Amino acid sequence: LAGMATSGSDYKSIGTTVTFAAGSATATEKVSVINHNLIEADQVSATVRGRNLV
Repeated sequence: LAGMATSGSDYKSIGTTVTFAAGSATATEKVSVINHNLIEADQVSATVRGRNLV
C-alpha cells in the first residue's frame, strides 16, 4: 500500500471502527472525499483481510 490521505483534508473524518454484522465476512464503510481542487497523484484503495481482526 502506498500513498497518503489525511483525515479532514482529503476525506471527511470517519469513526475508527468498522462493525461487521453477525456471521458476515465483509463490511463496507463509506468515505466522503473532500474536493479541494488540487491536482494530486492517483488515490489509493485498501482492502483488509484476515481472521479474528480486532
